[in-house]
Amino acid sequence: MKRIVEVEFKAGRREFYHIDNDLEFSPNQYVVVEAERGINLGKVIQYITVNQEEEAIDYNDLFSIIRVANDDDLKKLDKIHKKERRASVIFQDRLLRFPIELFLVDTEYQFDGNRVTFYFTAGGRVDFREFVRDLASIFKTRIELRQINPREEARRLGGIGVCGREYCCTIFKKNSVQVTLQMAKDQNLTTNLSKISGPCGRLLCCLSFEENFYLDIADKFPSIGTEIEYNYKKVKVMKNHYLTNNVRVRTQENVDIVIPLEEFRKAEKTTAYCHKDT
Repeated sequence: MKRIVEVEFKAGRREFYHIDNDLEFSPNQYVVVEAERGINLGKVIQYITVNQEEEAIDYNDLFSIIRVANDDDLKKLDKIHKKERRASVIFQDRLLRFPIELFLVDTEYQFDGNRVTFYFTAGGRVDFREFVRDLASIFKTRIELRQINPREEARRLGGIGVCGREYCCTIFKKNSVQVTLQMAKDQNLTTNLSKISGPCGRLLCCLSFEENFYLDIADKFPSIGTEIEYNYKKVKVMKNHYLTNNVRVRTQENVDIVIPLEEFRKAEKTTAYCHKDT
């Protein structure tokens, strides 16, 4: 059975590798891995069990981990980062010579220098074939221009969200996530897109992160529209306040009342008991 390891590269890019030898690796340990036409260097994130990912990974297509990175490798990585910054400046300068519109987000060199990837955003499809040939003549290596979406752009650039903390996609949610408006509804949030969208213009990643909590706790609360008798008045559930364990109800006189969940459940049982007697 093959041992599978998830390895992270610059800006949270992750790939799976298998181990062909008896080496053991620890999380956050830097390793040298096989890459297309060469080698690369990344950081170990976790071991993956076969049962966990067997449907998602084609083991025959995975590259291998070669060895643990040494001090010379790490020093070389620092030099590569400086090289990437210089490459970004050259890219921007050469871009002015071509009639194409795109925004450079990040530059990433393969560890052995056999490839440099420029990540960019654009309003639509861009024909950059001539531009790539021009860059190849300057860098004398394989050139790749990769268009990314706004969520990936935010992850690579980083920043501070409306919560005052670093972007979720930058510090821990580095895999692609699907976020829907239904998640906002499940969490009693407004569906006003301007208020539940991140700087990337897409729905907040934290909606996905917190969804399971709200789905689990929702089972403890009444359904919206439930009617009971409370203080000798008929009331209807209008909203559940999950974080404070309260239920908002509305009387027939259109007066809203906030009731603790425990008190609501007692009134609900009393209502059911009275209806049963009648």
